[in-house]
Amino acid sequence: MIPSRNLGLVLLLNLGFLYLAHWDYRGYYCFAGGLALIALVALIDYRRQRRESPPLVTRRSPDIWGVNLKGHYEVEVVNNLQRRLRGEFAEDWSESFPKRMPDSKFNLVPGEARLFRVEFAARERGEMKLGPSYLRYGSPWGWWLMTRSYDRGDSIKIYPSITDYIAFEPFLHRRRWYQRGLQVLRQHGEGTDFDSLRDYHPDDAYRKVNWKATARLSRPIVTQYRAEQNREIVVALDSGRNMFAPIGGRTRFDLYLDAVVQVSYASRLQNDRLGVLLFDREVRFYHAPTRRPEVLAELYPFHPRHRESDFANLYAFLQMKHPRRALIFILTEIADCVSGARAMLTLEMMNHRHQVIVVMLDTPEVSALASESPRDENGFYLHAAALSYLQEKQRVCRRLRRGGIEVVRTFAERLNLELVNRYLSLKARQLA
Repeated sequence: MIPSRNLGLVLLLNLGFLYLAHWDYRGYYCFAGGLALIALVALIDYRRQRRESPPLVTRRSPDIWGVNLKGHYEVEVVNNLQRRLRGEFAEDWSESFPKRMPDSKFNLVPGEARLFRVEFAARERGEMKLGPSYLRYGSPWGWWLMTRSYDRGDSIKIYPSITDYIAFEPFLHRRRWYQRGLQVLRQHGEGTDFDSLRDYHPDDAYRKVNWKATARLSRPIVTQYRAEQNREIVVALDSGRNMFAPIGGRTRFDLYLDAVVQVSYASRLQNDRLGVLLFDREVRFYHAPTRRPEVLAELYPFHPRHRESDFANLYAFLQMKHPRRALIFILTEIADCVSGARAMLTLEMMNHRHQVIVVMLDTPEVSALASESPRDENGFYLHAAALSYLQEKQRVCRRLRRGGIEVVRTFAERLNLELVNRYLSLKARQLA
């Protein structure tokens, strides 16, 4: 509580008695009496203010939102006092969670409510605390300004920029990808799980003829199979120092996280069990394979760290948790054969026990520098560095493929589709 402008004006007017005291000594008595009266009135106003119950403040905010997406929540201020309430509403904000309020002043009669719309745009993933709301309003006689803080501990879970999770039905516009993949899987898969019965076609193998159904329907019927389901899949997401690299305004880690979500949805449609693992120098997070993984709900608080990724530790952990053969996607970045020699050796050892698919992203800017002809000396060095980087990465991919490891190397805009298609094609070939 601080003095208001009204109290300051009254004190300033009381100083006029000191000016009159130059001509009449009784001005000093008037000044002292004025101070006593002002102090008495201010004390009464203060005690009345302290006995009042605080105004009601409630906040309605979404539970989940996406990074860099504009949103808003509402704060309602209710005047539950027996007098008019004039004041101002405010909230804290930070660079990672900026807020904007078009109008913050209020003037409420008893029982009236005012709704404030707070606009925000989170710039980082994670659980963002909304922080306290503040009300500053005057005392009953307006001689004091009261500031009250309301902190309910509210927070919003900020997910990667996947707008599907804000809609009522997640992945609605991406479902046709998976349906197309499912059709290919059922047509070309040579699995042993029963799918359906259909009429015989001349190019069908005789071993597919279902003789019982043929006799019952009096026409040739074949059994259609699909690739085996109920497989164990593990997605290992690298969170080491190489995951900080920005691609198209997003970190490599966030792009990989989006791809993990796509694979989790595809595995759910295929009735496979998906496990998720996050590692750098150590295994930071692990969720055992399940048919309905909540990937974003579990991984959204994590960020990459400035640590070297330890693939040997990852291999030891997988040996302990997955003694049986599994399909393992490793989303990482191995820049060259020298610094990645140990990682590639560990991946080759891992591939003897499991089916390993390594996923790496290319940077469009580097590819553009390598394809353009240099125009000056600086451009020549950039062109040479880009060529050297791409050639070294190509050597890494060849080394991994020689070890029997499949490599998915693509650009960010095709990452999700490439990863899901590779998963579906592996199931169709019974490699999963």
